[in-house]
Parts: sequence; structure tokens; C-alpha cells
Amino acid sequence: MSRHLISSTARAQRGVAIITVMLMITLAVIAVTAMMTEQRLEIYRAGNRLVGIQAKEMAVIGERVALQFLHVDRREAQRNNSDSLKDEWALSIPPTPTDAGGTVAGCVVDMQGRFNLNSLVDDDGKLDADQRDYLKRLFDVLDIDPIKISAIVDWVDKDVNLVDADGAEDDYYSQRTPPFLAANRRFADVTELKLVKGFDDESGTEDYETLLPHISVLPDATPVNINTATPALIEALIDFVDSGKAESLSRWDDDDWDVYPECRESPLDDNLAALTGSTDKDAFDEVDAFVTDINDGRKDDETKFVNTDLISIDSRYFEVRVDVVLGQLQLPTFTLMQRNDDGIITVLKRASGNNLFQIEGASGN
Repeated sequence: MSRHLISSTARAQRGVAIITVMLMITLAVIAVTAMMTEQRLEIYRAGNRLVGIQAKEMAVIGERVALQFLHVDRREAQRNNSDSLKDEWALSIPPTPTDAGGTVAGCVVDMQGRFNLNSLVDDDGKLDADQRDYLKRLFDVLDIDPIKISAIVDWVDKDVNLVDADGAEDDYYSQRTPPFLAANRRFADVTELKLVKGFDDESGTEDYETLLPHISVLPDATPVNINTATPALIEALIDFVDSGKAESLSRWDDDDWDVYPECRESPLDDNLAALTGSTDKDAFDEVDAFVTDINDGRKDDETKFVNTDLISIDSRYFEVRVDVVLGQLQLPTFTLMQRNDDGIITVLKRASGNNLFQIEGASGN
């Protein structure tokens, strides 16, 4: 073999060796880079998990503060144990700095200051005609087509028969994409209304948003608390109540109810002594006082409001909203609570994020 050939072969072998070494170095660099990237991501994820845990802990603290307000309110039994915007639980707490470096804000919303969609049926799943008529008048006040009520009734009643031609049962929902069936039970969450015929399209979304500050979904049938009811709900109680009369009967001084599910702006400054008296209007401490006011000026031969089963002056169900800001994380949480006559609080469900879907349930005192 010639020296020239041997030399060429040696050079080729050296070239292959150099390329192999370079490839190995490149692979090693890639592996190290990947390891460092994964390590950084894991540190980032760990940091996010820690922030998330801290934010949830802050939200729970806010929830517990609200729970204490509600418990003390029942124990002190002010104004004949009525629940109103005069009570300390009705405050909106502005963003408050915490030791963790973030802020916590929140409010308590009386969910019986709204029309409870589950009041449309009794415990046996049968339609309550008075509640349906009340909802129809509310739809009229809000300029929403009342034919949509039929589908709501079909959703919550236990049978599979259409209320009327405007209703909807399995035949309608099984043709949706994806297909599903009518619930035929009470609503589990207010957002469930978006599935119901008439609220499951673009125009229905607008009606849903119009309704949201005026409706609730509670485990059982409930009357509307006249001390926290929106003016529209008071106007809808009976045909002869117009918007002017409703405004005068409403205990709200402004339209802060319209921002739900956001907290209304706190009317307070830094003076904690100013916490009470967030409205200039006195609370009704008995149903009869409200009935007298609503019928004021009506003649004996004129229709009067008498259906006191629709209303109350106190409440059992409240929603606590807590907004936590910690670093780049913003965490709104919603907690539905039930308070009994002894002031014992039960947490019925919790949700977090920019929606009201239930994500976990718990109970406690």
C-alpha cells in the first residue's frame, strides 16, 4: 500500500474522530441545557405552586372573616334579626395588604336578595305557579322574552313532559352538539342556565348577563329578602308596582348591585367606625311594614300585594367573594354559605377563577 493512500486514510480517520468528538460534545451540551431548562422550569413551577398555596390560604382567611361576621350578626339579632345593607357583613372590603406581600379584598352577597331559580319547583319537583308568575314579571321588567321561562321550568321539574310548546326536554337537548339530556332536577349552579334552551346561543348570553345580578341558585326554595332585593325584583312582585315605587321601596341607594359578581365599591374610607350604615334607607324589620308600604295609596277595591310567601326580611344563604392578588397571580374565589337560626355556618360549595362553577365542597362551623 502506498504512503499516499495510508496518509489519506489516516487523515480521514482523524476527521471522523474529530466529528465524533464534536458530536458528543454537542449532545452533551444539549443534554446539559435541557437539564438546566427543566431545572429552571421546575423551580418556576415550584414557585407558582407556592404562590398558589399562599393565595388559597389567604382566600380561606378572608372566607373565615366573612363567616365570623355572619355568625356574630345572627348572634346579636339586630333589627329583629333582619338581614340588610345596614349589617356589617354587607361591607365591601377594599384591597388590603397582607404579610405575604399581596392584597386581599372581598364582600358578602345575600343570595336571597335574588330570585332563586330553584324556587320554581317544590321538593317533589312540581311547579310552583306563584314563583313562575313572579319570574315572568321579572322577565317583563328586564325586557327578556318570558317564553324562555317554559324551558327553565322543564329543566327543573322532574317529569319529561313539555310544559308547553316553548319548553324543552330531551328531544331538544339530544340534538345539541355535544348532545345531552335535560337535568329534570334543581339547578346545581347559576351557570347551568347557559345550557337551557333560549340561553344557549349568542342572544341568550346577553339575557343571561342581564339576569345574573337578579337570580341565584340555592339548594331549596327560598323567599326574596326585601332588604337586599334589587329594584327590579321589587317591581316584579306585583303588577301595580312601577319602577318609581320599586326604587323607593328598594333599600339600595345606588346601582351597586349591578356589578355582580364583582364586589360593589366600598363607600368607606380608612375609618373602621364608618363600617355600618352603608345605606341611608332603614331596613325593614318586619314583613308587614313592607306590605304596608307597597300597598300605600291603594283603595279597598284595588288589587293589593298579599302573597307574603314570596318575601322575607332575613336570609340563610350568602356568597362570599374573596379576591387575592399575590405577585402575578390574581385569584377570585366564591364560597356559598348557609347559616341556620343559631348562627352556625355551613360551607356548601367553593369555586375559584373567573367563573362560578363548583370545584369543591366542604362543611364546617
